[in-house]
Amino acid sequence: MQKRDYLLKYLNCLLANPVLVIVLMLTALTSGCQKNDPAANAQSPPPLPVKLQRIDAGTIEESSEFVGSLEAQQNDNYAGATD
Repeated sequence: MQKRDYLLKYLNCLLANPVLVIVLMLTALTSGCQKNDPAANAQSPPPLPVKLQRIDAGTIEESSEFVGSLEAQQNDNYAGATD
């Protein structure tokens, strides 16, 4: 619990300073905008060939079969009402 309390106290101190919060947010937002990314300059593999095929309009029938039994979670006995 002491470690958790320490972390919460530390986060509260960081978030108490609005200038620090703004600087951290701007740093996080602009860090992904760098143009000198060596991975972006690397060659990517050639695209894979794709085969296209025409399909006809039609009806698709979907069905499922299940085997099992059902049991109520709660059993209530109701007496039938007669007039």
